[in-house]
Amino acid sequence: SVGCGRDHTLFAKADGKVKFEVKGPKNRKYISIVAE
Repeated sequence: SVGCGRDHTLFAKADGKVKFEVKGPKNRKYISIVAE
């Protein structure tokens, strides 16, 4: 899972690799953590 800081900093809540995706009708950006 990914957390968001007060200054909109993104940080990982679990160990793993960061995965960036762009999907949906409005091309929204999604960031997730893939466990190893």
